[in-house]
Amino acid sequence: GKTLQVIWAACELYRRGIINRVIVLCPATVRSVWFDPELGELKKHLPEDLSAAITEFHAKTRRWHHGPASKLPFEWVISNYDFIRSKSRISGLKVLCTHQTLLVLDESSAVKNHRSLQTRACLTLRKRCGRVVLLNGTPIENNPGDMYSQGHIMSKDILECTNWYYFRARYAV
Repeated sequence: GKTLQVIWAACELYRRGIINRVIVLCPATVRSVWFDPELGELKKHLPEDLSAAITEFHAKTRRWHHGPASKLPFEWVISNYDFIRSKSRISGLKVLCTHQTLLVLDESSAVKNHRSLQTRACLTLRKRCGRVVLLNGTPIENNPGDMYSQGHIMSKDILECTNWYYFRARYAV
């Protein structure tokens, strides 16, 4: 139900003029769950009356349209964590990020290591996007430190910790 809730919430934000684009980052194995034009979650749950353009941002860019034709469809961009690790690829997504972009990090435990390239890439995008949603059924796998990067990506102020070491001393003793 997490994916469905995000799709519905994003559609409501779009209809209210708050967002105009959603960027979804997920593990490579989950990318088709979002993108697939026949069986994917977007195909199943986007309202029929909503015009949307769905793009898979990957080595081979694919795109499909949903709903009635429109000059300015609701944009969805789907990619995976491994793919955005390089600077050239992250640059391709950064240009799409504005205050009207919703960033969705599916299976957000993939960004639990604050030093990893994919976590840094997600943080770069987050700084440019107006909103963020993290989806995960198991945000903590090993220790409380797994929450630091996820909290920092949501908002640098959410954990009230200026850095990893302060977080560790406060929460991971």
